[in-house]
Formats: sequence, C-alpha cells, structure tokens
Amino acid sequence: MAEESIRVLVVDDELPLREELRSFDWHTHGFELAGEASNGAEALAFCRRHRPDVIITDITMPVMDGLQLIRILRTELPHTQIILLTCHSEFEFAKEAIAIGAIDYLLKVTMEAAELISALNRAKAAALRERSHRRNEREELRLRLSCELLHFTQGEPGYGDKKFGTFLKEALQCSLPFRLISLHAETTPQIRFILKREVEQRLERLEGEHSFTWLPVKEGVYLLFIPHAERMNPKELGIWLEKVLRELKHDTMGQLSFLCGEADLYAVVGPLIHRTDDFTVSCRFASSRHPLRFYLPESDVLLGESEIVPTSAETAAAEMAARLHIIKDDPGKLTEWIRKDFRTWAEDGRFHPDLLKGWVNEWRREWLREERNWIDYSRRTRTVAERRTLDELIAVLIHEVETSRNNQRRIRTEVEEAMRYMNDHLASPITLAVVAEQVGLSPHHLCRIFPEETGISFHDYLKHQRMEQAAHLLRHTSLRVYEVAHRVGISSYRYFTAMFRDYAGVSPREFKKNA
Repeated sequence: MAEESIRVLVVDDELPLREELRSFDWHTHGFELAGEASNGAEALAFCRRHRPDVIITDITMPVMDGLQLIRILRTELPHTQIILLTCHSEFEFAKEAIAIGAIDYLLKVTMEAAELISALNRAKAAALRERSHRRNEREELRLRLSCELLHFTQGEPGYGDKKFGTFLKEALQCSLPFRLISLHAETTPQIRFILKREVEQRLERLEGEHSFTWLPVKEGVYLLFIPHAERMNPKELGIWLEKVLRELKHDTMGQLSFLCGEADLYAVVGPLIHRTDDFTVSCRFASSRHPLRFYLPESDVLLGESEIVPTSAETAAAEMAARLHIIKDDPGKLTEWIRKDFRTWAEDGRFHPDLLKGWVNEWRREWLREERNWIDYSRRTRTVAERRTLDELIAVLIHEVETSRNNQRRIRTEVEEAMRYMNDHLASPITLAVVAEQVGLSPHHLCRIFPEETGISFHDYLKHQRMEQAAHLLRHTSLRVYEVAHRVGISSYRYFTAMFRDYAGVSPREFKKNA
C-alpha cells in the first residue's frame, strides 16, 4: 500500500506568500496542501475540523498570532507538527515557539525550496512517528475494549445491565438504549489480510470525521457505536451510513482497484438494544453474513433484522416443485421459469439462502435426472452452495440447463467481446464498468449475463485469466515475480502471491523454480 500523504495547512496573512506556497509541488514530495488560513483563528477552526498533520504558520498575524495558535494546538492537537515562517526581527519569537513545540522555522526573505523541503521532511518524519505511535495505542485500546465486549456477548457472570451501561458510557460514548450497527467487509480468504488493513485504516480516519467508535467483533465484522443514534429513525441512520460507506468504498477500492469484484462492504442497521440480553442475541446475529444480502447485493445499507422464514415456506416450495415438474423436459421453458417465475418467487419470499439453495439442489435432480455425469453434478452442487447472491444462483442454474441440453450453444457476441477485451488488457486496471462500456451494455446487465453464458462470474473469469497469463510468464520469461504481477494488473506483491498460490498450489517463486 502506498504511504498516506502528509496533509499541510499554510497560515499567513500575506496573500503573495500563500500564493507562492500554493504553487509548490506538494504531491511530488509526498505532501498534500490541505488548506490555507489568513490568521490564527481561521487556522484553529480549520484544524479542529480537518486535523492536518503539519502547519506552516507566520508569527505576526491579526486576530490571533502564531504563538497563541501554537499554545492552543499543543493542548488540543498535540500531535500536529508546526513549522514557523519568520522575519529576522521576530527571531526571539521564533525561539519561544521552538521552546513550546514548533519543529523548525524558516526565514521568509531567504527561504529556498530546498530549505522548505528539508523542514517539511523533518515534520513528515515526526508526523509519521506520531501516527504510528497513536495507531499502536489505538489498536491496544481497541483490542482491550473488544475483549471486554466479548464478556458481555457471552453473558458471563457479573456482566449485567448495570455494568454494560457503564461500559457503553465510559468506553464508547453511548448509552442504553442504543442501536446496533454492524459493518461487514467480506472477501476471499486469500486477500482478507489486505482488505482488513485498508478498511481499518480508513475506519480510523472516518471515526474522527464522523464521531463514532468502532470495534472488531470477528474477522471482517465491526460494530459501530454512534452517539445518540437511538434518536434517529432507521431511515435517517441509513442515509448517514450510506455516506460513510461511500467514503469507505471510495478510499478502500481506490487503493485496491486490483480487487475488482472480490470485496463486499455493507452495513446493517439492527434493532434498538435495551439490555445486555438484547445485545448478546443481536451481536451473534451481526457476526455472520446477513441473509438479506443474498437478495439485495446492491444496497450499501440493510435495515432491520432478517425476515423470519414463514411457516408456509415448505408448502410454497412444494408448489414450485410441482410447477417445475411440468416443464422440466423443455429447456426453453425451464430457462424462462428460472429467469422470471423462480426469481419473483424467491424475491417475494426472501427465504433464508441456505434453505433456498437446498430446495434448488433437490429440483436439479429432477431436470438433470438423465444426466450421467454425477461428478459434474456434485461439483455444481457445491457451486450452488457457494453462490452469494440470487443473481449468481440464477446464472449458475441457467448455464447448467442450457449447456446440459446443447453443448454446442454459441456464447453471446457481447460476452465474447468482453472476454476478448479482458484478455487483451490484463495489465490494466479492469473493472466491470469499463468492460461493460466497451461492449455497449450496462454493468448490471453484463454482470448478470456473463455467468449465464460462461458458467463463471465476470470477476472469477478475470482472476483465472490473470493467473493463466502469470503462469505463462513465470514459465517462459525471465521476469521477476513482482514484474509478472504488474504485467497481469496486480499492484500488490502480497496479494499476487496469495492469489497465485491458491491457483497453482505453490508460490510464484516455487512455480518459476520448478518450471
């Protein structure tokens, strides 16, 4: 992961100097110009809102001078690094500022780019040390609070309502009743460690900006504690969460673009928690994939607990099985039934995904009863069980029906073009949206028909082709492993290694050595 840039605020009442610093090439040197202020009061307000890492400030300014600003920041934001801009006549002030915590000073009249860069690099080194120290402290605190929370979820003696209320108030700035909100960051085992690091770093930043506290409860699941969330209705809370999720997705997937389609980030707004027992039950529920995600994969925020399967579910399934029995020998009607009737029935019923998949595998025995390849049937049964959304399940079923009766069926032109485009651009950042635009379809439509036509999802196909090309390059070229990773569009060496090991059973180095 690329190192986060250091955010800088420039404070000076002289516009020409601010303009001069504005034109400095901040990005090249690993910095970001976060903002400007013309006096200490403006700067203080900016710092309280945006918390820059470094401040370059004049000493003599109207409203609030640089020394006043430094004294307040040393109390409120002690981790902020400060560089002074000063004139010769202000040298005594500069010495005082250094004494109370400024890291360096620059003389305005003689300041050169090299001096500015040197001072900035000193501030950057200090800021990164502080950032690392604070992160370690926060991680230790978060781990301790998570362990404490575990005692409540397990209903241990002595961890009742009174102690729970105290814990919420003192550690998490919440009070009973509060609304349980869980954030889910789901992905494959091979890349879980990468997603975890990115999500938690982004959560730390968002935590300060949006005033909430978060704790991990298990791998890929976090509880968000939002002060006064109980006063908001679920819909209002959902809108707020959608904003947070958008920022989290933008930051995380912008950094991990090579994970195209392999990460799923969403939040669940749960019930109001009035006592410890409520929390214990809801927390256990929040620790697993939310069943509604199967039906609503495009929703960033799911409201409420999963609907309970109605007592008439088995009867409804039996009725669908009877209708299926009538059309099972007609591939055209069967495909149409899966696309329309089955989809509508499943969406209306919102049965638990595991229950639905169990019925589907029973029905598959009916329409594939003449198929002799039971090894393939068993493999596809596992494939059905692994589908994470209704769209994915339907695509697998349609592909199975159509290929079992017509092995020579031609793949749709748009899908063939999509496959060709991916194969020709493996080194590029490929996304569903980019490929869909190339073939003239909407991303949703391409995502739906791709597995129907090929039997494999868009993202699984892309991953497979990248690994095939990587194996070819490792076997037939002298490229180093990290160079091969870049040639197939994967910027993370660790992720590439994990993905290739999953594909080939050995690491890229071992594969190349034995090729």
